[in-house]
Amino acid sequence: MRKAFYIDSFSSDHFHEMFNASSLLMFSHLYDNIDYYAQKNSIVNVTKLLGSLPSNVKPHTHNIKENKKSRVNHAIKQIRSVMLNLYYILKAPRDTDVIINYNTVIALYPINYLVKILKKRVLVVCHSEMQDIQGLRPTSLLFQKSIRFFKEKDVKVAKTLWFCVLGDAIRKNVLQIVSPQIAEKLLSFDHTAVFNYNVDGIQNVQDKTLKLGYIGGFRDSKGTKMFMELSKFFHDDNKIEFRFIGNVQGNQKELEASGVVIPQGIGSFFIQREDMYRHIKQLDYVLFCFPPDGYKFTASGSLFDAIDNEIPILSLKNDYFEGMFHDFGDFGYLEDDVDGLKRRILWLKEHKNDSKWNIRSVKQKVSPASAAQRFSKSKWFES
Repeated sequence: MRKAFYIDSFSSDHFHEMFNASSLLMFSHLYDNIDYYAQKNSIVNVTKLLGSLPSNVKPHTHNIKENKKSRVNHAIKQIRSVMLNLYYILKAPRDTDVIINYNTVIALYPINYLVKILKKRVLVVCHSEMQDIQGLRPTSLLFQKSIRFFKEKDVKVAKTLWFCVLGDAIRKNVLQIVSPQIAEKLLSFDHTAVFNYNVDGIQNVQDKTLKLGYIGGFRDSKGTKMFMELSKFFHDDNKIEFRFIGNVQGNQKELEASGVVIPQGIGSFFIQREDMYRHIKQLDYVLFCFPPDGYKFTASGSLFDAIDNEIPILSLKNDYFEGMFHDFGDFGYLEDDVDGLKRRILWLKEHKNDSKWNIRSVKQKVSPASAAQRFSKSKWFES
């Protein structure tokens, strides 16, 4: 009988809720029994997305009061997450796998040390921290020392400790920057989502305005500047509209000055998924403007919001999106450069309903059940 602890020591409220729900569902197809440890409000949101938890998943809460956002409280949350991860590794029976769904980088060395002693099987799922291996953004000294775990050739990785990234395209890129001993222990499974199959067809056939939308928080790393520049470029064209759907984080005036439309109910806060999806369904295309190297080492949750609502995408080419198109089928347009985006937008203005995308088939191919079938053949289940 396969048993696992699924540990979410960091999430609260809606943070990473789609990944949390879909990956938990994926692992429920791979294990007979799962003990799921997370914050109560995170479990509530995951359960809501799934409809109900799988029958072989038993939830457990670690209720810890969330403080207001600040650097100090964020640091406290990081340390608390480290302690919880170590505690659950200690707590897990020897015949139970430990899956850490979102790890804190500063926990890497302590986890490795503990796993060496206990010899328990632990799988750490990696996310955006893989982008920081190259040291391209400012981070704390502790973070910089911790991230070396992935690069230093003299680090001895515990025999039963494994790491996982989200997708083969990301794994291929990560293998080029990690040490040989990490490369040997690096696996991948597909980022999936809990999809709604009761989605209407083309939403805006009768509307002659081409609506292009940005999804997510206001971040330079996600291409907000390019999004605003494109909006300015087409500002005088009343048949093209740019919309921002996400947390504007105090940048509302800057967005509006660029001609970006901010729908009612959008502001400097995270909106409920139902409200976000209502706005996404009004788009013709979801526009991704982040740099081509932006998703070499991490997956995009916003991409799955587009897929869930069966709205095609328009984006600059990047390894992750090209890998998705190659593996699961096209669901939009990928362009080489900004000029390519501009030409495509002008073409779509007159032909937005000409292309037919079978996004329903993409949903089926990246479902948790399908991803589980692929991951069942990985080294994690052979070791």
